[in-house]
Amino acid sequence: MKSFICAVLLLIGVSLAFAQTQNPPDTSNLATSGELTAVSNQVQALSAELTAVSNLLVAATNETRLLSDALTVTSNQLDDVEAALTVTSNQLVGATNELTAVSNQVQAVDAALTTTSNQLVTATNDIQGLADDIVALTNGNVIIGGTLSAGVAITYRQVGTNILITPDNVSGQVIMQDTNAAALFILPDPTEGDGVTVANTIFDNVLSIDVTNVLHSITLDGVQLPLGNKIDSPGDKNDRITIVRRNSTNWFVFSRSGTWIDGGP
Repeated sequence: MKSFICAVLLLIGVSLAFAQTQNPPDTSNLATSGELTAVSNQVQALSAELTAVSNLLVAATNETRLLSDALTVTSNQLDDVEAALTVTSNQLVGATNELTAVSNQVQAVDAALTTTSNQLVTATNDIQGLADDIVALTNGNVIIGGTLSAGVAITYRQVGTNILITPDNVSGQVIMQDTNAAALFILPDPTEGDGVTVANTIFDNVLSIDVTNVLHSITLDGVQLPLGNKIDSPGDKNDRITIVRRNSTNWFVFSRSGTWIDGGP
């Protein structure tokens, strides 16, 4: 643009010089020469302005190029950020899955601990019950002799009513009801070292244990029953009971199978 303007000015100057050589100057053309000078000045001013605009355009082009480069860098950075966010999201999903798995394992362990705790409570209660039995036996001065070992004596009963257990049969014997009939076993007065076991064999018979003296009693499940009351078994072939002397007026149920109940007087 600047070169074009200079060429135009040069052409105008050459034309003026040629005109002067062809036509001698006269005073009538002085006004026209002044106008040309004014036009030339205006053209030079316009050329300067165009040069300034051209420089501004060049600067704007450079700034646009720089801005484009900056936008390209920013776009690349955004792509990097997006990729990083994708990786972080995948890591969060993985961490969430791991936490869920750990939570499930903790719940399983908690359930196992609850089961173990319940088992420990049951075992503790069983141990406490056995300790109570031992204390009761100790307080009652109950002595179980060696006759309840491998050499235990077994007496078979063939009748099903009013079986009187003699003092000779309460020294560690096992009495088995081997007849298909209910049986009532009557205990003698408890003396030192007395203990007897009564059991069914293959029949579903109700076994009853009673005391001879109405002023004597039986302790069942840690509860001393009313004086003179008997106890009854559920009537199952697996019914059995071991009862021992607690003191001179009370018999103590040491062990049993099934749920025995207070049978009344």
